[in-house]
Amino acid sequence: MTPRLAGRDHSRRNSRPWASPAWEGIPVGNLRRTVRLEIRDNRSDPREAARQATELTRRDQVHALVGGTSAAASMAIVEVAQKLRVPFVSLAAGNDIVLSLAQRTYIYKLTPDAGDVARRMARLIDSLQVRRVALLAAEGMHGDSGVPAVRNALRDADVALAQTVRLPAAGRSLASAARRAVAGDPDGVVVWGTAPDSGAAARELRQAGHKGALFFDPGAVAEDTLSGANAATAEGAYAVHPACLAASTLTTTTTAELARRDFTYRYIQRYGSFSGFAPYGSDAVQLLAAAARAATSVDRGRLRACLQTQVIEGVAGAYAFAPIRHGAGWSGTRSASTWSAGAPGPRTPDRPGTTGRAGRPAAAA
Repeated sequence: MTPRLAGRDHSRRNSRPWASPAWEGIPVGNLRRTVRLEIRDNRSDPREAARQATELTRRDQVHALVGGTSAAASMAIVEVAQKLRVPFVSLAAGNDIVLSLAQRTYIYKLTPDAGDVARRMARLIDSLQVRRVALLAAEGMHGDSGVPAVRNALRDADVALAQTVRLPAAGRSLASAARRAVAGDPDGVVVWGTAPDSGAAARELRQAGHKGALFFDPGAVAEDTLSGANAATAEGAYAVHPACLAASTLTTTTTAELARRDFTYRYIQRYGSFSGFAPYGSDAVQLLAAAARAATSVDRGRLRACLQTQVIEGVAGAYAFAPIRHGAGWSGTRSASTWSAGAPGPRTPDRPGTTGRAGRPAAAA
């Protein structure tokens, strides 16, 4: 997905204007510009992602790149974006996407750092008095970031890590990894991965005999995890997730909370189910629009410079970029809750009785 700030015709094929015709646009200098999204599907293929990023940057002259929901695809886009000097806002998880900063000057990441998520998860595990857990982590950059983060967070919370097992590459059977993870009969299992593998891992863990708690990182918060055969096995599992999924009609009071609640409801009304990447996509466009407004220009270099000064309250959470920090991610806006695959809706561990739409997380303070 590539935002292009423009003031001209939006009728090109495979493009979408980011606004209704009545919307007046974004003030950029002495002009008002609208945002056009050029949509491409890289099918999580790094080679295709790199090819599309090159084509969009050189031929279509887009002003910025957004996307890369898998770490591998994001890293392929990173190389192109840095070489061609076009801002890239990644939606994938993985600390190394924006490191080292000297070699990632045009690269930004919206997902939280693994350490932030792991600490929130460890506090939840400790509060539930789960004393011994196993870690089932994805292969690749996402898992590489998660393993040390979870290990350190559990140690600080005085929770024993029984063993760590890495999931095989996407498309391969997860049964063997699940059996090894539950071999020591842990009280709980942390599944650190992305959909659809997270849901498949939960299913295999249950089939391997695990009856204890399941804990998911934000990569699992997608429709695939709660669909089809995964629905029953994900019942009662805990997930750390963006704040927008925690909106409760009764407890929503601030402007930011209201905006998150409305975004979630409007998205579900329009598309029928919720995508865990939707909040990040919305926030990426908002950040780029704010950067263009601050830069009074759509020049790629000026957009990059103004992105690193953005501090906004987004749908997924609060962001505070800085010249020394290009990974933003959820300042004080993480939530954790249980999943429910059926009525009346999700149950929260810290606020019994608070419920939400069936099949999606509700808030836990």
